[in-house]
Amino acid sequence: MADKGLTNRTIDGFLWVLSGTGFKTISQLLFLVVMARLLTPQEFGLVASVGLIIAFADMFMKAGIVPSLINLPRIHDNHLYTAFTVSLLLGTSIYTAVYFLTPWIGMLLDAGEGFTEAARTVSIVFIVMSFSKVSDALLQRELKFKQTTYIQAVSYVVGFMLVGITLGFLGFGFWSIIIAEITKSALKSVLTIIVRPHKVKLKIHYNSFKDIFYFGSGFTLGKFIDYFADNGDKMIIARLLGESALGYYTRAYQLMSVPVTIINQIFEKVLFPVMSRLQGKPQKLSDAFIKSLSFIFLISLPGSLLIYLTAPELIRAVLGPGWENTIVILQILAVGMVFRSGYKVCESLANAKGAVYQKAARQGVFAVLVFVLGGSGAVFGLPGIATGILLAFVINFLMMMRLSMKLIPIKKAEVLGSLRPALYLTAAAAVPLYYLVYFMRDINMHYMWILLLTASAFLTITAVFIKLNADFFIGWNGQWALEKITRKFKVYRFYEWMVK
Repeated sequence: MADKGLTNRTIDGFLWVLSGTGFKTISQLLFLVVMARLLTPQEFGLVASVGLIIAFADMFMKAGIVPSLINLPRIHDNHLYTAFTVSLLLGTSIYTAVYFLTPWIGMLLDAGEGFTEAARTVSIVFIVMSFSKVSDALLQRELKFKQTTYIQAVSYVVGFMLVGITLGFLGFGFWSIIIAEITKSALKSVLTIIVRPHKVKLKIHYNSFKDIFYFGSGFTLGKFIDYFADNGDKMIIARLLGESALGYYTRAYQLMSVPVTIINQIFEKVLFPVMSRLQGKPQKLSDAFIKSLSFIFLISLPGSLLIYLTAPELIRAVLGPGWENTIVILQILAVGMVFRSGYKVCESLANAKGAVYQKAARQGVFAVLVFVLGGSGAVFGLPGIATGILLAFVINFLMMMRLSMKLIPIKKAEVLGSLRPALYLTAAAAVPLYYLVYFMRDINMHYMWILLLTASAFLTITAVFIKLNADFFIGWNGQWALEKITRKFKVYRFYEWMVK
């Protein structure tokens, strides 16, 4: 009965985080659509350069506090006091470090005018967010996904859709994005504290500190290495090709990341807390891992196909004219989307099992691959760098899969069997979709119609394939997920019609 309750809460969590992340992603796309017409590639490049230093500092800000509080079997008041105090100290220290180191980092990245002032200004978010880290951890630990979804949605709409776009139209340039980020972070912090208050005391308890930071230090080490893996391509471009090229690349990367971000948020916010509860039940943990991996491939592999085929239309619809240089980059990165998403499932498992140091070692190899393969591709320009990053994604996924198979009792045949339906579905849909897209281009159909009809055709083709042979095209795990979702939305008859 307890397992059934956890399953239902997990599905609720998936749906809430999916809806919240989907809403945020749509808002991000709308924001990008507007701002791409107000800001230049150079201004986007400057914001991306600022993002590099902020992402690096944010890695230390997290310091494993939130995941440690989620992963601990039991937490006491001293854990909360210690985590809160350390969070405040980290926030203040990081803000100070960013303030004084930014000019040197700007020279290292060859950043443009305004970089130092922008980075110093936005780094205030580290102090602001430090007050809500413990509340955020408690919400996730208690699987209160509905509340976190509302907080995320409200803070993003106010910060970016209202403040950011308004300032953009008023001519604030890249400052509109900087101020939007500060507004969003401040509002999110306040709402999180209001929704989940906790006892507050400035105190560091030694044993509680050890409990938190044994796991947290390994987690932070992984994040430290992960930073260079995630941003190595941008560092290479900023240094070798300049801010304009970085602006083109980051827009393509962001478009590719839209579905990946949705998937990653779901698994980071939901799967890790759930797997942490199952860490003492190896077979149930294995079942959760296989179901999650199969589901990821069923979503992201066809998604990669759709983005690859319609990249020119996506660029035109989202970014407008003048961004044609991003088309090939988007197509290359789209191929690697499934490996980025699959890696996140493996990462959640490693974190839940406490294998943070084994994970960090593999992330170190991944980071080296990003710099070596991405840097080697730089001689061929942005497409060469994107291809190098794609190869690094593939190798990283394979390394993490090997680690996962050591942590839980699963066999290679089980893994391959769970992934096979996604490959069949994508391959079967690729041929008709390819000819449909190129036919619509030949008759000069409007790009919005091409996007709409391609998506509609894919859904229709998928429905037909499921009706013909659900076992072959979505597998048992896909049917399980479809059944649970249709029951949740009280449309189970649709599942019966499709599958039975």
